[in-house]
Parts: sequence; structure tokens; C-alpha cells
Amino acid sequence: MLVEQLRPLGEPTQRTDLVLDCGYITSAATTFDCVANSVGSLLDDVDRWQSVTIAAGSFPPPEDFVVPSKSQVTCIPRREADLWRRIANRWEAVNYGDYGVDHPGLLLDDPGWPEPNLRYAVERRWFLYYWPVGKDRKHTPFFDLCQELVESPDWPLEGATFSWGDEQIARAARSDGGAGGANEWKAYSLSHHLAAVVDMLRKGARS
Repeated sequence: MLVEQLRPLGEPTQRTDLVLDCGYITSAATTFDCVANSVGSLLDDVDRWQSVTIAAGSFPPPEDFVVPSKSQVTCIPRREADLWRRIANRWEAVNYGDYGVDHPGLLLDDPGWPEPNLRYAVERRWFLYYWPVGKDRKHTPFFDLCQELVESPDWPLEGATFSWGDEQIARAARSDGGAGGANEWKAYSLSHHLAAVVDMLRKGARS
């Protein structure tokens, strides 16, 4: 069906990049079965396409979170990472895609976790670091959050050199410079996330 739709456009499959977007997933196993049953034959012939990417995301929507009253670290499974491992074990030539540190659905009102937080990817999990502000409503608790992260097992062996985001987190852990705000914290999280994904894919390639 898909190949037939390309024919009127005069675009051969060999010059077509195919992206299969699974959206928000709650189970890697169930999503893998859906992919295998619905487009498995297409992926079996993956070499006929210029590239094939399967994208998915599993970071929960804001309404799924209960804002904690005190500092807290929450573990969230990265189901798209589990999905990719299942996909890669069956179809080696398929590429990986995800939604970074955001929920993949349409968010009409995303508060962006305005109090100090980091969405920190570690292998097949995120660790959501959340440090509420004090009565003065200043963002200085972000320094304590970063110090906690830098001293935790979640901190990469490469330290601040792992990504630009980790460099900024290490700086904040020293209380050097400003604490920033929601945009900066998400940028740090995303920078680390991209580096973590690259590291995951490299390890997958070696194995």
C-alpha cells in the first residue's frame, strides 16, 4: 500500500526515508508486537528504503505527576529504549528515534515543571530530579539538586565532559553562576539525553 502511494509521485523507495511514529507508548512489548504484526513484512525488506526509523516516546504527560512537597528523585522507565532494543535485535538496519525529554502527545498547557528539576536519562530510565523552591520563590535549590546529581550513581563516568548539559549541571553544583529557569533546565536535560542516546546506540552497535 505504501509503495503504491509513492508511485504516482515518481519517488523510488531507494530515495525515500521512512519514519514510523509509534507516539506515546506504555509497553515496549505490546508496541513491538503491533509493529511486527502490522509492518513486519515492510521491515523485513528494509534495504529497499533509503532509511527506516522507528520513533516513540514514553515520558508521561504533566497531569500524571503529583508535585512533591519536598525534594525527590523519581525513576521513570524509558520504554522507547526497550522498544528499540527489541526492534534492533530483529531488524538491525532500523534507526532509532524518540521525543527527547518531552511527552510525545499534544500538550495544550505544559507547565514545564517551573520549579527546579532535571529529566536525566540513564540507560533505559529517566531520573526526574525535583527540588521545590522555598518561600522566597528563588531558584537557588537548583544548585542543591545539581550537587545531589553529581554525587549520585546517575552521574556519568565521563563527568562534566559527557555533554554540554552535564557541563552546566557541574557548574551549578559548584554554585557557579545563575540557577537559570525552566528553559535552561530542559536544555541541560535534553543535551544530556542526546549524548546518552548516542552512547546507547554505540554500545548497541558494539554488542
